Amino acid sequence: MGARSSACALPGWGVASAHVRRLRAATLRGIWPALNGLWTESPRTQAAVRLDRQEIRARAFQIWESDKASPAAVNWLRAERQLQETMPSIERRLAWGMGRFPTHVHLDFAERFIVTEGAAIAEFDGDQLRLTADPSRSTLYIPPGVPHVNPYNDDTDNLEFRQSFIHPTEGSRTYVETLAAVVADGCDADGELPWPLILAIGDITRDRTYLTPVSKRARRTDALSFTLQRRILLPIGNLVAGLRDYTVHLDGR
Repeated sequence: MGARSSACALPGWGVASAHVRRLRAATLRGIWPALNGLWTESPRTQAAVRLDRQEIRARAFQIWESDKASPAAVNWLRAERQLQETMPSIERRLAWGMGRFPTHVHLDFAERFIVTEGAAIAEFDGDQLRLTADPSRSTLYIPPGVPHVNPYNDDTDNLEFRQSFIHPTEGSRTYVETLAAVVADGCDADGELPWPLILAIGDITRDRTYLTPVSKRARRTDALSFTLQRRILLPIGNLVAGLRDYTVHLDGR
């Protein structure tokens, strides 16, 4: 919708909600390196992201070109596309003190985190965990409905991890695309999206991701809190995102 404005623009007036843009070839620009499997680093915070979709596409293209007539190649392509749909991933690099996000819960999809370098602190249903690149301590799987805190860097070294979304929603895919764009612009909040932009994504995509005051499994008693967030907090966040001229990058499906 119109020209994309810088995510770091000063607040404006008369904007009802965040800009919305579906990713097309002409709009990729600054995040194109991330989409091609290259690290895209924030010029301000030095946080970095890298998407792995392009690797799947490249491998699929090679198989397709080498043996177009093979049923095995066609089936392989279908399997790769299903994998991409089922578990899109983003690799993230965070310096010390980056990545801390409040306790929250996803009701419609699961997440998997794999630490590949450094060490991270995370929380799972009230328990604090330390993840490292050691294969026996590197992976954290979070089913839908379990409150958690994403891995963050509380160490002196850089932290690198892969974040995957299993059975993703439009909201989770939009989060990945928007994060890549914001980091490329250098407008991230210490490697994460600014709060108004996170809330705007939830409001625009109707994603059922909510803040939780305590780390306990989501119960029906949380329904009132979730309803208030849906009806009040998310629209306010969307309004603030619009005033700050932020852009939500919807996945271009």
